[in-house]
Amino acid sequence: MWRIVGEEKKLQIVGFSACALIFAFLSVRLHNLSENWLFVLYLLTFFFYNFGPNSTTFCLPAETFDANVRTFFNGVSAACGKAGAVVGAAIFKYILDEHGLSSVVVWCSIICVFGVVLTLVAVVDKRGQSLDDEFDDELRLDVDDHPRSSVSELELT
Repeated sequence: MWRIVGEEKKLQIVGFSACALIFAFLSVRLHNLSENWLFVLYLLTFFFYNFGPNSTTFCLPAETFDANVRTFFNGVSAACGKAGAVVGAAIFKYILDEHGLSSVVVWCSIICVFGVVLTLVAVVDKRGQSLDDEFDDELRLDVDDHPRSSVSELELT
């Protein structure tokens, strides 16, 4: 998979920001745009979702969490993403029926802005660090505290 190493946080912020702007624009101009412009804006949102949040959601949990809890919280992150998708799909029709398509697009923009804020607050930039630095330090301490004999020190009888 192609990715820009160390730039996942920026990619996610750019993707969410671009989608937020496109959805905000759509919420105002939705009924005044031709089908061709709607298609172009759809392609842009598709590009920015896939280039940004969709691709980075696989990399960021592995880089954000410490090695000793990484797999567990990677699963929790994936489960939260699936739960968010279920909730979004469940309320989409209600918002559409009760408030119209412009309201749906406004909510998409708000959720993208929330994604930007959450990325800025929760994602730690670990460029230049080994993903296992902290875990390796814990292991090194454990080995140093409990010296073990090496194979060369063992007596063969």
